[in-house]
Amino acid sequence: MLQFDRVSFSYGNETVLDEISFSVAKGTYQGLIGPSGCGKTTLIQLTTGLLEASRGQVQRRFNRLGLVCQNDTLIEEIGLLKNLTYVCADKDLALRCLELVGLGDLPHTKRAGALSKGMKKRLEIARALSVSPDLLIMDEPFSGLDQVAKIALIAQMKHFLTATETTFWYVTHDIDEAMIICDDLTVLSAKPTRVLKRFGQIQQADKAAVKKQILQLLREKSCVLPFHQK
Repeated sequence: MLQFDRVSFSYGNETVLDEISFSVAKGTYQGLIGPSGCGKTTLIQLTTGLLEASRGQVQRRFNRLGLVCQNDTLIEEIGLLKNLTYVCADKDLALRCLELVGLGDLPHTKRAGALSKGMKKRLEIARALSVSPDLLIMDEPFSGLDQVAKIALIAQMKHFLTATETTFWYVTHDIDEAMIICDDLTVLSAKPTRVLKRFGQIQQADKAAVKKQILQLLREKSCVLPFHQK
């Protein structure tokens, strides 16, 4: 569905990505982990076509892309339903997406700006799902939420994704978040960014050991670690 083949990218003389190779296969829940500032958002911009690789190829095999960003991108002056129908012409589908993320009981005309941070994030997820994406990308989506709201939303993500049969790519610097949702993980170094290791089909019983390996890899590469290290 999405493949990076020896992709490099530079801003002027600064190399951000150095021969990055990995793929996001259809039907999988993929996580991308790396220290802050390593170029994770640059990889997303390469996926969307906002940027072009300096070298290598980005192969995009999806028709519709859903994206939930770090920053709030809702139209706060309009209601919940209108935020979805702004991008989705199918009102019934928009209503189903509101139900899916637990906002179906709220007045559909309620202004998005009047919602709590957690509800705003639910609305952004509903909006991304309402375009029926082949691939849903979430870029540090829960930054700014308190820990209770964050854990509640993360725990429900697989329910949302299973219900819509959506391929999922979760981009974060937080190992614990990625572990809850994702089955496969790609670990990035600091800049110039390379792929340190790929972990596939991670089982629940193996998660503690995998987390330990990831932290060790990043320490060896002298990466700054803003992670929760329990």
